[in-house]
Amino acid sequence: MPRRGFTIVELLTVIGIISLLLGTVLAALSAVRSADEIITSQHHMRQIAQWMDQWSTERNDVVLPASFDLRDEEGTDPGVTGGRRFYTGYGDSVNWLDTNIPWQASSGDPRGDLLSQGTWSDMLWVDMGIGDVISIGALEMHMLPDAQTIFADSQWSQPGRWLYHENPNDRRNPLRSSGSNSYHYPRFQADGALTVDHPHELGTSVPPVGMPLPFGAGAWEKDFRGFFAANNFFEGRSLRDRTDDPTDSNRDPRWTLGQIKAPSRSMYLVDSFAGETVGGAPDEETYREDTTRSFAIGAGRGEISTQEVDFRYDGRCLMLLLDGSVRRETPWGTLEGLQGSVRDGPQDDQQVIIGRGIRVSNLHRRSPW
Repeated sequence: MPRRGFTIVELLTVIGIISLLLGTVLAALSAVRSADEIITSQHHMRQIAQWMDQWSTERNDVVLPASFDLRDEEGTDPGVTGGRRFYTGYGDSVNWLDTNIPWQASSGDPRGDLLSQGTWSDMLWVDMGIGDVISIGALEMHMLPDAQTIFADSQWSQPGRWLYHENPNDRRNPLRSSGSNSYHYPRFQADGALTVDHPHELGTSVPPVGMPLPFGAGAWEKDFRGFFAANNFFEGRSLRDRTDDPTDSNRDPRWTLGQIKAPSRSMYLVDSFAGETVGGAPDEETYREDTTRSFAIGAGRGEISTQEVDFRYDGRCLMLLLDGSVRRETPWGTLEGLQGSVRDGPQDDQQVIIGRGIRVSNLHRRSPW
């Protein structure tokens, strides 16, 4: 009796069943990976909250600044937080580069070369000795146009783009998200298309092209580990640091926990693909505009949105509040929808937006605006 083979219909049925099972398995694996990313990122944020509390306790309850510039106070030499980050090695000697943008020649201007500047993450990295604990040391880099080998230092600042450039999946930095950036930065195109084609273009023009906010080289590309961005209400640079105008104040702004009206509702960190700070500085004329635009998701109220918040965990983002609690949030549209406000115009009952009760701006006041 001749052996009967599979019919076309039977083969297609088997293939369909295998495809269905494979799709189910892949979906389950994707869900597990997503759950792992959000749980790990939540753990990172809670650890950051503990380090922030320790940092503040040692400094009379001063809130960890979002950014800093120590050129005036401590100079630009290596050996201070954010001082110099790259060097060439010749024998036993170390030759520090005059710039913290290693793929460009030094401009001769410490401000333009980003010397002695950094963010909250650099402060915690150095003060808490995180690099030593998790064993991230200097790494050889081959990014310079002349192919010269340089070394990225991890003693005086948290690892920047070099760590992720060498290994995009590196999770050792607890000051970064476990999830990946959903878009390239800057996100000029609606689809988040890449805007910097060659590494030597990074940092060029004003404002610098492709550099994460407010400065630095921290892996801004899509699919690299995402940023935690600090609320720039806690801007730590003096007005002179930001403008280089000698007539402006050189007093570095600081806030204490006692000045914040509602720490349990006040945002300090949020997931971002744009950099390590988000929003405007409260002592600048464009504070409301810059902060509103940074937190708006898509065009809202006729304003252009930079959408710096990244909803990278299945359409949700994480927030660290000043009391150390962590929240998961779905997209909110406009900033008013997040924190509540009174729309421009007549202040009647129809104009009041309750929001979600999370405060972002003017944390020292009863009203966000």
